[in-house]
Amino acid sequence: MFDVDPHDAGVVTVVSGKGGVGKSVVAVNLAVSLAREGRRIALIDADAGQGSCAYLLGHGSDVRLVSPDPSLDAGEALDFLESSLIQLRDWADLVLIDAPAGIGTLVRWALDRSDSGLLVLVDEPTAVADAYALVKMTWRLDPAFPFAGVVNMADSAVEAADVVERFSSLTSHFLDRKILYAGWVPFSDAMRQSVRRQVPAAATDRAMSRVFGDLAGRVRCGVFPTLAPLAMN
Repeated sequence: MFDVDPHDAGVVTVVSGKGGVGKSVVAVNLAVSLAREGRRIALIDADAGQGSCAYLLGHGSDVRLVSPDPSLDAGEALDFLESSLIQLRDWADLVLIDAPAGIGTLVRWALDRSDSGLLVLVDEPTAVADAYALVKMTWRLDPAFPFAGVVNMADSAVEAADVVERFSSLTSHFLDRKILYAGWVPFSDAMRQSVRRQVPAAATDRAMSRVFGDLAGRVRCGVFPTLAPLAMN
C-alpha cells in the first residue's frame, strides 16, 4: 500500500460492497463524534456525484468536509483528491474517506492511501457477498491491510456479532484471514429522522452519541491493530 509519513494524520476509509447500507451515514456520524472530542477531523467525500456527506452533515459541523466538484472528469477528480489528502494529512488529527460503494477506481485509490478500512456491513446476502469481493480484491494487493467491520441497521448486539462472525468465517475459509469487529449501529428512528433533518444523530441523540462515541474510540487514529480479532466458536 501507499507509503505514509508516520508524522502525518492517520487515514481510515469507510467502504461497503454495495450501496444502500448506510455507509455515508456511518462515516458522517463517526466524523462528528471524533470532532466532538476536540480533534481536527477531515472527511473526504470521494463520491462527488452523490454529495451524501454534505447533505448528511447539514450546517454547523466542526468536521472539515472536502469533495471534488462533480463537473471534474475522473482524472481531474483523482488529482484533486490526491492533493487534498496530502494537505489534510498535514492539518488533521485523522482523515476519514467516504469511498463510493463497490470496488471501482476511487475505492482502490482510497484504500491504497489508507492505514485501515472500516467495512460497513448489513445482514443481507448481497451486501455480504459484495463486501467479500471488496475485501478479497484488497487483500490480493496487500494481504496485511487491516479491515474492521461495523454492522449497520442491526436489531441487537447479538445479531451484529453474528453478521461479522459469519463474514469472518467466510474470509477465514477462503482467504485465510479474519476481519476485526469495530461495533454496531442499531436500526432506530433517531437515525432515520436525523437523515431527514440533515443533522447527524451523533450530535443530537444521546443514545446514538454513545454508539458512535464507542465506535470512535475503536477507530481513533486508525489503530485497528489494537482491536482483537473476532473470537470464532
